[in-house]
Amino acid sequence: MPSRYRVPAGWVVGVLVLALARPTPVSLLAGLPLAVLGEGLRLWASGHIEKTRRLATGGPYAHSRNPCTWAA
Repeated sequence: MPSRYRVPAGWVVGVLVLALARPTPVSLLAGLPLAVLGEGLRLWASGHIEKTRRLATGGPYAHSRNPCTWAA
């Protein structure tokens, strides 16, 4: 799929998920901590990346092995 369709396809899938979902108050409360943690990680990571400038090695990237330097 060409990249120009990626964002519109994401919106379509998001709308379908919302239209077909049957959330309950309990399921929404159960998912809330996961959503908050995920958003926190995303915000933490976004503060440490400089796209196309240099390899990100700080923040959450300091805890991952990317790129894999041990492979031959």
